[in-house]
Amino acid sequence: MKDGFTENLERIKNEIKRLEHKVEVFESLRELRGYLLATRINRNSFLVELRRQVILDLEAQGLSKFDISKVLNKNHATILHALKSPADPEVERVVKENYKQWIADRVFPESVSVTVVSANHPSGFRSKVDYKLLKVRDEYYR
Repeated sequence: MKDGFTENLERIKNEIKRLEHKVEVFESLRELRGYLLATRINRNSFLVELRRQVILDLEAQGLSKFDISKVLNKNHATILHALKSPADPEVERVVKENYKQWIADRVFPESVSVTVVSANHPSGFRSKVDYKLLKVRDEYYR
């Protein structure tokens, strides 16, 4: 049978382990923060979905929505909205396949409109959103 002291001691040890894990995760996000700072003012669909994928990754690592909001320098309501609002399925697929490499290579997707042939459209053409990669400026990684 455990007494109050032993239970309290175990609770404190578990809390310390949880905080140590949180510190490790936060320290590992230094490079990611530079990337997010560099791309923060751009709201194209590919970057919005990239941020959403980052949020999902951080949540999977055990961070709370509040902690994620601090990492991304956003309000926690923004995090909740991002989790509830997936992008266009094609954008989501492209980002999910490439975003970790984009972050590692310090490039970001810029949306571009492309006209493609379409048998279903009255004009015979339709507009499609694609992307090109641009280099992130190094000043955000210092």
